[in-house]
Amino acid sequence: MGFKIKYNIIKNYLPLDTKRRPGTKLDKVLFLVAHDTGNKNSSANQNVTYFKNTANDTFASAHIFVDDKEIIECIPSFNNVEIAWHVWKSKLGDNRIYNADANYSAIGVEYCYGDNIDANEAYKKYVWVLAYLCYYHNLNPITDIIGHMVLDPERKTDPQNGLNDSGRNYRQLIIDVVNEYNDCINGDLIKLESSEVIKSYKFNNRYYVKLSDIEHIIKPLEFISFNNNVLKNKESEVDTLLLKYGMRGNKVEQLQRNLKKLGYNVGDIDGIYGSKTYNAVYKLQKDYDLLVDGVAGEQVLNKIKELLNNESKQVIQSKAKYYQIASTHILEVNPMDLHAEIIKERGDKIKGDFVNGTFFNYTNYTSTGNIVVNGKLLGKQQIYKNGKTWDYVKRGNFIVYKDGTVAVKMIMDIEKEEDISKIHFAISGFNMFPLDLKAEWFNPKEVGYQTWRTVLGYKKSDNKVIIAVRPSSTAERGQQTLINLGCDIGIGLDSGGSTNARFNGKTIRTTSRVLQNIIRWEV
Repeated sequence: MGFKIKYNIIKNYLPLDTKRRPGTKLDKVLFLVAHDTGNKNSSANQNVTYFKNTANDTFASAHIFVDDKEIIECIPSFNNVEIAWHVWKSKLGDNRIYNADANYSAIGVEYCYGDNIDANEAYKKYVWVLAYLCYYHNLNPITDIIGHMVLDPERKTDPQNGLNDSGRNYRQLIIDVVNEYNDCINGDLIKLESSEVIKSYKFNNRYYVKLSDIEHIIKPLEFISFNNNVLKNKESEVDTLLLKYGMRGNKVEQLQRNLKKLGYNVGDIDGIYGSKTYNAVYKLQKDYDLLVDGVAGEQVLNKIKELLNNESKQVIQSKAKYYQIASTHILEVNPMDLHAEIIKERGDKIKGDFVNGTFFNYTNYTSTGNIVVNGKLLGKQQIYKNGKTWDYVKRGNFIVYKDGTVAVKMIMDIEKEEDISKIHFAISGFNMFPLDLKAEWFNPKEVGYQTWRTVLGYKKSDNKVIIAVRPSSTAERGQQTLINLGCDIGIGLDSGGSTNARFNGKTIRTTSRVLQNIIRWEV
């Protein structure tokens, strides 16, 4: 069996050993990411030319660009596949859905659109190349293509943004790719036209899908196999309960009650899935890194059940006080009870109560911030400029001295500026009061964006350290959180995918990211 080659794929590779094309081999393609350029009226050739001319400007790229005239492969995508930087590493949608980093496991395909581009011709080529990539890399076109907007819903709208230009949507794209795959394998075909198809499955190299749920697929499903013409699913039956906008009834009413218990505003408990219920579900999905679509499906209902079970459990007695205000999780602890440790362990494997610590290097797992425990320096601040250590920048450090004094200081070299033997606990981050990321050589777009965030503050009136963890928070929102909690000083810690926390036995959030360092406290 072969695949029908309808179009020529032009090889026009970016310069090797550059930021945009480092040349690192991609061992196995696990899925595809559907993008659009976000740059209306730019052709495939114009985008590739721009990438070539700016090859060492930034770590951003894609494998393939498609317009109405050309399909251009600018980073190897079929033989000797190489990585490309097409999904922001701090976003964990790819890790959650495929248990893999998109940059190291997926091919990024960019759709070009605009007034000077024939939308129908560009779309045909885009659909075909996605289908061909699935065939070439033995992927399931139903479950192994994911939109960039699903992986990074807070910042991205592609490919839906580009598809809108031709009056199409993401759901239709997946259906068309499946049909194109079937068309091009030259087999006896069955089209995806009926909404009554019952599951996602493969039979005789043809793919089928339950159309009504296609926009909600968030993880690869095992194929369904046939035995004596009887359909047998390898997985347990999928929960058919799906609550969405416009629905009414007792199940919607129960959903509203549960959301209200968790602190979400649903308005009146009336059993009507209206705008307030939709917004509450949408916010919960954002708060807990679920697929964000405002629909209460299996994932949302399971998360609500988990959260309610956690709420009902008796809180473990501890020297630390844990409480929750809306979606913000707060721990109050005595300053002298704090300590830190180097752990180099996945967040979801770490035992006991903890919260993530300071920034670190993801390649060699060394701290890039100061860490001091009981007079010993465990990690040293390192700032890089043009690949070399740069020692002339001050950054915020949260310090608890052995005499009980707590301070936040702007420090360049802690060994020169402090008597470390007098420090009980210290950790670097960025100063919240004032919050000036640029002054501390942080890129606000990379550090200050809306994400899960960990902040560390000190409330002098109560002599308490406040550790706050909250989802969907910018750096400014983190600062406001500390202000609202009465803190006089504070810093922001590593956040995004590094945000992991367990307070008084309750898991707030854990991820598969390996953490170099964490903060603990006496319990």
